[in-house]
Amino acid sequence: MTEHEIIEKIKKEYSIVLEKGDVHLPNKAPIKKIGNHQVQIHLGFDSYARLSVEVASAGKNAK
Repeated sequence: MTEHEIIEKIKKEYSIVLEKGDVHLPNKAPIKKIGNHQVQIHLGFDSYARLSVEVASAGKNAK
């Protein structure tokens, strides 16, 4: 899962627009493992939020 995919999901679900530089992934690399991962979001100035992102298998029933 890339920064772009997270940004698009947040935009679609919550109508919040973020820039690529606002999303900080663990290890500064796309998330490739299934499970829960902590992602840091830059809100402005020195404000940050942590989100838990769940990565699931892209099986036939995936949405």
